[in-house]
Amino acid sequence: MLHPYLAPALARAVNTWMYEEWLSPEDALLGSAAIAPQDTDSAVEEVHRVADQGRFVQILVPASAREPYGSRRFWPIWQAAAERGLAVAITAGGLSGTPPTPVNWMSSFFAQYACESLGFASQVNSLVFSGVFEEIPGLRFVLSESGWTWLPACMWRLDWEWRAGHREVPWVQAPPSEYIRKHFRLTTQPTDGGTPAQLQEVIDQLDADSMLMYSTDFPHQSGSDPDSVLSGVGEAQRDRILWQNAAELYGLSAERLGEAAG
Repeated sequence: MLHPYLAPALARAVNTWMYEEWLSPEDALLGSAAIAPQDTDSAVEEVHRVADQGRFVQILVPASAREPYGSRRFWPIWQAAAERGLAVAITAGGLSGTPPTPVNWMSSFFAQYACESLGFASQVNSLVFSGVFEEIPGLRFVLSESGWTWLPACMWRLDWEWRAGHREVPWVQAPPSEYIRKHFRLTTQPTDGGTPAQLQEVIDQLDADSMLMYSTDFPHQSGSDPDSVLSGVGEAQRDRILWQNAAELYGLSAERLGEAAG
């Protein structure tokens, strides 16, 4: 939202409602806190406020933004999140007023939704090449509802281009894929189709043992049960994707998971 006062006020109101109506009464639930990243000062303030409550594990920003998230004006927000142990989730959507694709607006919601990964890929590109992970090594991002089969090819392309042009970005001290594997996680929904054998090949390329986290996306039409996503996955890898990767990302102890299951 473009209004300088309404957007931060609505984010704070949503988070207050989430905390009071859902998180406080129910110990099994943890939350994502909305922020208005276009207003850096209020966003930093809100990060610290929700972190003090102890029930939010990440902040939530839209993939569509007026500037790429590698821009230095966002860095105080990312610094605050890292300092407070919160992940930063980038989710589909956003009303930034900018077109969702490089060729302006699409002709239908279906066409726009099918192109959502373009925005996520652009944000990954911006964050990696900005050097933010050298400045804030504890920063962690979650790509939520981005799809995930597109990322291996994106990493190959970024590594290839970095080898040819790394003198232009000397602060990027390792291949981009190393930063992505260390600092990014993805949710399984929406899964982009393919046979179980094809999906398993992408899972192996993605290093899904550490990067992929199961999400239901219920009640959206694109939601699916674990078997339809992980039918060809071995038991150990399945456990990593179903819960262990998320537990490690959000710092959930075995005791905390047991209490939630109870």
